[in-house]
Amino acid sequence: YPAFILFLCVAIKLFARKKVVLTAHNVTTHEQKQWEAHIYKRLYRLADRIVVHAQANKKEVVDLFGIDGQKIAVIAHGNYTFFNTEGAVPAANGECNVLFFGYIRKYKGLMHLIRAMKFVRARIPHARLIIAGRATEGFAEYQQAIDELGLGESVEKNLDYISFEQVKKYFERANVVAMPYENIYQSGVVQVAYGFSRPVVATDVGGFPEAVEDGKSGFIVPPKDVNALAEKLITVLSDRALQGTMGAYGLHMANTKFSWESIAAETNKLYETVIGPKRS
Repeated sequence: YPAFILFLCVAIKLFARKKVVLTAHNVTTHEQKQWEAHIYKRLYRLADRIVVHAQANKKEVVDLFGIDGQKIAVIAHGNYTFFNTEGAVPAANGECNVLFFGYIRKYKGLMHLIRAMKFVRARIPHARLIIAGRATEGFAEYQQAIDELGLGESVEKNLDYISFEQVKKYFERANVVAMPYENIYQSGVVQVAYGFSRPVVATDVGGFPEAVEDGKSGFIVPPKDVNALAEKLITVLSDRALQGTMGAYGLHMANTKFSWESIAAETNKLYETVIGPKRS
């Protein structure tokens, strides 16, 4: 509800006489209505500082809304290791699972992943796709593609909301986590995957190239490129040792680059610059 956030910020500035730091997890909504662009422009201009999670997101705020780049701080999306307190988790023996996790919406590119699985299965017949997340816009077109491609028995689905208690069982079964998104700003799914020491295959959109070290914690592929997506999934699924080294590196990134200690320090420093020097 961007209009409500704008109203709230105006009230804080006018009546409370406070400064406003705005964290933009998403620069705009993914299904932005035309009139919303004007609200976001006013909102970003009103804020004293803006926090985004990737350099790509900062560039978009500057390019779309004409905001001074000096006003924008890039602070990474923190880890989600709280889902797993046991450290590195080896994949289950005999499993060969690709996990798609989270709300199912068109921009997340699940259709590209379903089509890629046809090629994956041709090379690795026992590979399976696990889809876990609520389909907010319906699932009929995805089911039709699954049926037409003959993937029915190789696709496992849970189309309900996934509770915190259920997250663990899905990521423990995954050999690789796929994020075939057509667009994104940043995704917590990467951080959950890292927390369970799982390699990822993600598209070259938004903050993914800054969160995924290509060839180290996973692979980056062009968006909407079914063949490239399939090839990288095959590369990971067919090499158990690679799954282990990539997963370990992802967990290392979660505990260092994306640790809440370092993010808290950056955030604290930012707020101190907004507040100004302490008065004696």
